Amino acid sequence: MSDEISGLEACRHWVAQLADEGCWNEAARGEAIRYATLRGVRSGRAAWQFACYWVGSAPER
Repeated sequence: MSDEISGLEACRHWVAQLADEGCWNEAARGEAIRYATLRGVRSGRAAWQFACYWVGSAPER
């Protein structure tokens, strides 16, 4: 659980750096968990990759 929370905080941080805090919502949180689970990794690099993916696909939402 602790890894999941720190991983989510890292994702939130990078999303806020690339876009703004408003891009982080329940949909982003759920997708971040799914993203990490499918890849089997919860690292800072994975958080950065998720943020790039999430912010890059934002106009679709």
